[in-house]
Amino acid sequence: MRPYRCFASCLPGLEEILRAELLAMGIQNPEVSKGGVRFFGHRRAVYRVNLCSGIATHVLLRFPKFEARTFPELEKGFRNLRLNPLLKAEGPVALRVHAKKSKLIHSGAIEERFRQFLEKRIPGVRFLEAEPKDPMDPESLFEAIQIRVFFDRVQVSVDSTGIALHRRGWKQAVGKAPLREDLAHALILSSGWNQTSPLVDPFSGSGTIPIEAVGIARKLAPGRLRHFAFEKGPIFDQNDFDREKQRTMEQASADLPFRVYASDQDATVMNILRANAGRAGTDQDLEFMTAPFDQAAFLSGKPQTQTGALVSNPPFGRRLKENSNLKQLYQELGRRLQALPSGFRIALLSADRRLTQRVGIPLESAFLVPFGGLRVRSLVRPWA
Repeated sequence: MRPYRCFASCLPGLEEILRAELLAMGIQNPEVSKGGVRFFGHRRAVYRVNLCSGIATHVLLRFPKFEARTFPELEKGFRNLRLNPLLKAEGPVALRVHAKKSKLIHSGAIEERFRQFLEKRIPGVRFLEAEPKDPMDPESLFEAIQIRVFFDRVQVSVDSTGIALHRRGWKQAVGKAPLREDLAHALILSSGWNQTSPLVDPFSGSGTIPIEAVGIARKLAPGRLRHFAFEKGPIFDQNDFDREKQRTMEQASADLPFRVYASDQDATVMNILRANAGRAGTDQDLEFMTAPFDQAAFLSGKPQTQTGALVSNPPFGRRLKENSNLKQLYQELGRRLQALPSGFRIALLSADRRLTQRVGIPLESAFLVPFGGLRVRSLVRPWA
């Protein structure tokens, strides 16, 4: 069987991190492209990336591109698609259409043509008008087709993922300004944390960073709790999928010889964090503390270890509508960070460089991504 033409999408700005992740899981010759990474792989590679990637958002299986400047050309291109190897359509199908810088820019008209084509090719096909949100519910599985038209080139893909991969399944409640799991994953990796020493998040909120950190250190598959669209498609083989899941379980460790520290001054979000950590199976490796950031582990006194990491998403005003007291908060945070041993890695998520500069220590940008209507970056303490 020929390998599938695959594209693992991600937040723009995380492509190189995703490429390194795919290489580490044995994907051959991944190539960075805008918004993701291209690769060729058989079905077990598709299963593996969905199960194990902490950075990817979707794994798309692509048909060959074709050119279309008119709707008759578009319809002809649709008719030439060999759907059977990638699409079963026994369950509901979601359509996602995007058009930009092309003669065909009306996404609704493009979607209408594809619906008409698919109804003729697969009589009785059902279309989803709204996609489910719970990746842990096997009854909500659906197949999805993505159509992108850019500069008159049409790319049709089947989404092997379904509900986006950053929805791990364990986060069923959140606090204010929740952080996406894939962005937290990238922030942790950018810090240079050695994954064998403590990590602390003094602004943990509902727990995205500390829970992801435990998962990284224990080598837990990010997708271990959820279901995927490919389970409903023609590429699914239960034996191969079970082998991939077994491989991930054999690589994982049962617990950590150190602790990951999660603290926040809001008792309500700390309760949410505990519940999320319990669902993720990481609560035994976390140390919980309800306290202001300056009383967090490693910030309130002399650290008992010379190595570790502080990785956090401090409040930055435009998301939480904080007032000028943020300036004082960052200055105090800076004083605490300066007291950490030089062996401690530091990574802060920032949407305001001027505010982050108030920490008063050298920080350099590791990546820049769009998020929540802002452009946020990982600022890390330089390390060799």
